[in-house]
Formats: sequence, structure tokens, C-alpha cells
Amino acid sequence: MPKDYYATLGLHPEATQEEIKKAYRKLALEFHPDRNSGDKGAEERFKEVQEAYEVLRDPKKRYAYDNAGFGLSGDLGSSGSAFEDLFGDFFEDFFGRGTGRSKRAKRGADLRYDLDITLEEALHGAEKVITVPREEVCGACRGTGARDGVAYVPCGQCKGTGQIRYAQGFFAVQKPCMACRGTGRIVRERCETCHGAGHQEVIDKLTVNLPPGTYEGMRLLVEGKGQCGSNGGTRGDFYVYVKFKPHDMFVVRGLDLHADLDVHFVEAALGAQKTIPTLEGSAEIRIPQGLNKEQTLKLSGLGLALYGKPGRGDLYVHLHVLFPKKLTAEQRDLLVKLGKEFGIELPQSEGGLLGRIKGAFR
Repeated sequence: MPKDYYATLGLHPEATQEEIKKAYRKLALEFHPDRNSGDKGAEERFKEVQEAYEVLRDPKKRYAYDNAGFGLSGDLGSSGSAFEDLFGDFFEDFFGRGTGRSKRAKRGADLRYDLDITLEEALHGAEKVITVPREEVCGACRGTGARDGVAYVPCGQCKGTGQIRYAQGFFAVQKPCMACRGTGRIVRERCETCHGAGHQEVIDKLTVNLPPGTYEGMRLLVEGKGQCGSNGGTRGDFYVYVKFKPHDMFVVRGLDLHADLDVHFVEAALGAQKTIPTLEGSAEIRIPQGLNKEQTLKLSGLGLALYGKPGRGDLYVHLHVLFPKKLTAEQRDLLVKLGKEFGIELPQSEGGLLGRIKGAFR
């Protein structure tokens, strides 16, 4: 059976990287073999959690998993990075190693964009250009927030480490320095371009290629187009989530399309040829003679396609017999005569002077 890595970690498919990391830490510590000596069930659960995290923590592997819909096989990477995510902060805080978390290179945040497309674009594919506001490292100060990138001094409170170490008996913990907010430096003169932020907002235009058979909920990856990183960290990625625009005629159910078509009662009685729109132009359908109730016609292969899969869905046309609410005198006389031809006795309309007088008081 396909493995549901999100279910393994107890997460929703749209969970953030921080939520994935938090869920992994909790479960890995709960089922770690050192805590469950001799418990085979806990050992297997720990392996499942490790496998799920190794895929979901990596944006490329997660993207491939989300679009393939089943567990990945082969090289899932070493467990060293997962070990660091699980115990790295603990050891760093406990023993005071390194220069603190704030000095590490930090990857930029991923960005999400909901893209509305037409059914025609979903079927045939399309090229879309979207405008994205995102953060870019300030070129004037190289991300330091200081004028010309040099107008700062090491923080005297934390000696430039960005961390303050607190000792409580045997235990020692580190916390970000409040004086410099964990940066390890005090800006003497702010950068005039970014006003000390170290980054600035830019408006970027991205081209997204939709493949034929794009489906609603599909997630497309544009690598390296997310938010900028900090302390030399890499840029995040940009994810496009596809949504279908409402269509004037069609309702989508899976890969099938459904449409309603009104048929005049004369066409229903005599039969008729009707032209209906499709996603690829128009098509002719035959209204059967003697249609006296709602009926559905199926046009095979005129529905949507699914990316990477052969075949297409179908188009279902739901016929509804339409009767006029008002008739002219001539139209009514014709229907009365037609009724007599079929042996149907119908009440006569009131005419003449008496009928006109009654009508004036209605």
C-alpha cells in the first residue's frame, strides 16, 4: 500500500516545514529505541517516523512525493541531518557549543501562490506570468542593515555571539541576546536603502508552465524563488497551487464535466439537432424524438485529462424539457387543435365581449 507520510507524522498535507520538524521531534523522542528498550513495535514506529521525515523535510523530495502520491524509494539521504534537527538545539543550549542559533545560516521561507486557471488551460496546458512580491537581501548593506555593510560594532553584551549563557547549578542554557536581538552586532548607522532591515521588498515576475492535464490542487515548484535567507542561507522555494475558475456552463466532478441544456417542448416532441460548446470547440448532439422527461446524454472523452495518465473524462449533458409559461391566442389555438388530433378534450378559452369584460375585472 502507498505510504502516507503526512499521516505517519500526524500532519495535514499543507503543513509548514516548522510544523513538520516539530511533529518529528515529538514522535522521534517518544519512540526512540533508547527509551523503549526491547519494544519492537516502538522500533518499527521510530523507523517509519524517520523515513517520513527524511522525505518531507527536503523540499525537492516532498514535491516529488506530493505529485507522485506514493512513498519514495532509494536513497533518502543520511540520518545525520535528522539527528541534528532532533538533538542539535539541546546539545547547543546545554553545552554552550557554537555561536548560537542566530549565527547559523538560515534558509529563507517558502512562498505560496494560489493560481486560478480556466478549464481550457487545465486541459491543454498554458504559460502564466504571475507577479510576486518577495524579500531580497539588500545589496547596499549586504544584509547587515548597517550603512555600506560595515557601520556596526560587536555587541558588548554577548561579545558578538548573539547568545547569553545562563548557568543554574549544573545546568546551563543559552538564549538570544536581547541587546542585539541575537545578531551579535549593534548597528551604529542604519543602511539608507533598507533602513536597517537588511532586506527589501521587490516585485518579481515569474513564468509558470502548466502541463496539459493540470488538475485542481496540483502543486508546482519554482526552485529558489522564495524569500531570501539570512546569514548567508539559501533562498526558499516558490509553490504554486492550482485552482479552477468557475465555468459558465460546466460543473467539474473528478475528470467528468456536467452541463444542463434546456430543450423546447416542440424539440422534445419532434426530435432535434443541437450544438453545444465543449473545451475544444463545439459538438453536435441529437435530441431523441418523444423526449418527455429529464434525460442525460454521455459524450465520451470530452472531459478533463489527468497529468501523466492516459485517457480523459466524459461530458454529461442533462436535458430538461422546457415549456412556455405564456402563450399567444394563436399558439393556444394551435395546441388545442393538436390536442384534438390526439383525442384530448381541452377547455375552450373565453372570447368575445363577455370574455373581455371578465378580463377587465381580474
